Amino acid sequence: MKHPLFLGVAGMHIAFICLPAAGHVNPTLPVVAELVRRGHRVTYATSAKYADAVESAGAVFFPSGEDLAKFLPQRLVRQPRLLAHQ
Repeated sequence: MKHPLFLGVAGMHIAFICLPAAGHVNPTLPVVAELVRRGHRVTYATSAKYADAVESAGAVFFPSGEDLAKFLPQRLVRQPRLLAHQ
């Protein structure tokens, strides 16, 4: 039997729990918008920094955690390309 999500059945409640960083949140927002468009209810947990983006995608925002940039050394925040080399 196929899962209801693949049968086009609307009305599921889907939770996204995402690390509070742009590279983690932003790629998921089109998926969230499509799920909402298909009639699903989406709740999205991440930091308040992304509340507007999450709500614009149609999800219910649930505050959770702080932005990861607060915990990174400043040289990495100013030059994110350095993250790829570590």
